[in-house]
Amino acid sequence: MPIAFNCKFCGQLLKVLEISAGKACLCPKCKARVTAPELDLPEALPLPALDEYALTPKIQRPSHADIHEPASVPAPPPEPVKPKKPRARKLTQDERFLSEAAPWYVRHLHWLLLLAMIPLLGFMFRKDEFDVIERLEHTIEQLSEEEREEFEDAQRPTFFGRARNADPFEVLPNQKLIGAWLPRNTSMHWLLAAATTCFFLQFFIILTVRTTAKPWHLMLAALTTATVGIILLFSVQIISEISHYLSGFFAVIFFPFKLLGYAYYVALDPRAGFGKSLFGFTIGVGICEEWVKQLPVLYYLMYCKKINWHAAFLWGLASGAGFGISEAVMYSSRMYNGIMPGDVYFVRFISCVALHGIWAGSVAIILYMMRPTLKDYDTRWWTKLGILALASCIPVILHGLYDTFLKVELEIAALAVALCSFGFLAYLDYILHQPRMLSYLRGTGWAHV
Repeated sequence: MPIAFNCKFCGQLLKVLEISAGKACLCPKCKARVTAPELDLPEALPLPALDEYALTPKIQRPSHADIHEPASVPAPPPEPVKPKKPRARKLTQDERFLSEAAPWYVRHLHWLLLLAMIPLLGFMFRKDEFDVIERLEHTIEQLSEEEREEFEDAQRPTFFGRARNADPFEVLPNQKLIGAWLPRNTSMHWLLAAATTCFFLQFFIILTVRTTAKPWHLMLAALTTATVGIILLFSVQIISEISHYLSGFFAVIFFPFKLLGYAYYVALDPRAGFGKSLFGFTIGVGICEEWVKQLPVLYYLMYCKKINWHAAFLWGLASGAGFGISEAVMYSSRMYNGIMPGDVYFVRFISCVALHGIWAGSVAIILYMMRPTLKDYDTRWWTKLGILALASCIPVILHGLYDTFLKVELEIAALAVALCSFGFLAYLDYILHQPRMLSYLRGTGWAHV
């Protein structure tokens, strides 16, 4: 609305707009410059102060003196810090066997193998009763005249140089000599082999308490050696006999087989002395048999993952027992049936089987110690063959000494060699039960985790 006021010079009523309040204006009558009065507005209320960064008005907060703090409550004690347990080191298979296995008397049941030497001990005191020539003469004396003539006629050579009857025991009463246990044409030795197999299998089951070796693994190892191993051994013997007739370049190539053939010859030659017999039984018999018995053990050490020395020993023990049982069957069918008394069968099916197992188990333990080199694919085959020869050195010598002493009829010395063989196995078992030895094997990489 317009502001009305009078000119202070001539009294003329003037009206100006509100926007001209407080400004100078010209009076149209007297032409004087007069100032329009200010616009009279009601007094405004004071606005609250605004925060610099907010549109909301500041609110006055109470001071600390106006706040009544509650009574102080004691702070709870801090929880005790539990110390962290150090992370346990992963045990090797050998350390796990020693810590988790059965009681010590179960782990040392292989000492029962000493009981297998009892038949051999009894054979020493009764060897004079087993003279074959005397019993044959006594058997012929008890024949009637007709049976004696038939027996002599069966042995008379024909035009081709052969006897009329290839088996003279068919003429004898019951097909056996006086004092013999089984007749010549019998299959009872197979029942003895089955009984021996069941006995040793039960023994292996007891020994496999909490080990990585399974009873059916051991049975398969024994069966492999008793079949494939025996066939391979016969093949080596046949090649050794054939190589005797080779000459020139082929004789050089097959020289190792010719050496084996000569060793077999002097071992079986009754005229050979102690030195030649020892050479023959050590090179021809000991090396071939001990190496054949290690075929399942080599497979176990090179291709199985979870292994320990005790399981390797059981594989060797089973392989040696399988070889011994197969050998006992062959000896019985060829040389014992109709000739030998029952004591010889017990020596062959118990003592000799246990000895073959002891020798093979000892070699298996030593091979386990050398396992990293055997499993290394960069190792040459002749190096692995040298390792096998080194590991089997002592058992091969013990094997040769045992057979040689039996050949020269020194049974007491043969029994001493058998006890030394078990002592060597017990020594290997003792040192491998020591924690210091396990630490050494772990430090050198011999112990498998």
